[in-house]
Amino acid sequence: MALADVRVQWYADKETWGWLDSREKQHDIEPRKTFQLMTLAGLMFPLLILRNMHDCGGADIPIVVTNLKSEDLDRALDYWVELSKGGLSIAEQREKFYEMDNSWCLNVKPCFLQVDLLVRALLSDPATEYVPRFIVFMSTAPNVKARALFTDPSYCLPKILSESYPTGCGGRNCEDKDCGFFDFSACRSLAPKSKIVRQDKFPKGVARCNLWICTIEEPAGFTGHSKFKTCQRCAEVLYCSKEHQKIDWKLHRRVCEARPA
Repeated sequence: MALADVRVQWYADKETWGWLDSREKQHDIEPRKTFQLMTLAGLMFPLLILRNMHDCGGADIPIVVTNLKSEDLDRALDYWVELSKGGLSIAEQREKFYEMDNSWCLNVKPCFLQVDLLVRALLSDPATEYVPRFIVFMSTAPNVKARALFTDPSYCLPKILSESYPTGCGGRNCEDKDCGFFDFSACRSLAPKSKIVRQDKFPKGVARCNLWICTIEEPAGFTGHSKFKTCQRCAEVLYCSKEHQKIDWKLHRRVCEARPA
């Protein structure tokens, strides 16, 4: 197994970065950089293992920063896993979303809508250049280990590797066997070849309905009569029907902004 470099892309809400930026410098290093460096120091070995398993083509590893407790983070991963199986109707999926959205405490940052939109974009947005093999979720809450959501079962670690990975932090004076920064046993995987994950057959620039669970699309360069209509308020997203636009509006309205006059 050849050693590979690790490049990461951090995702956090403005309040988290603002809180970090307001803290005092440590050894003349900006607090945001200190947080990132300390986190990477703890996650380096797991990230190297995950990175070395796949040829990511130099792509960044997405790390989503929250302040969730372990049980809430697990519930979020289970939510995306269940959606990936494709057995829920639109009404059931909508009910599942609002159940998750309402269960998150008001002090959770970022909110579930923001995290859900981010995961959607990473998994299925044609504008993204690649679909990551996995997404790392970490929390600033105490005693919460990071974990990964694999976008296909074939990307998961071999069981013998995940079960044999040391659980301690490796500190010389640390006697807590459950100490550490990453929990391989808490990782999840989406269903194989799930429709919520953009496959290679979807070219960059393809037109797709903004309702996540809709798979209707038009290829790039389509010259016929398009069935898609643009959101008249923001002109940024497309819908294949008024019905799907109406269903998606409860979510889209939170991020929809009117075009400047």
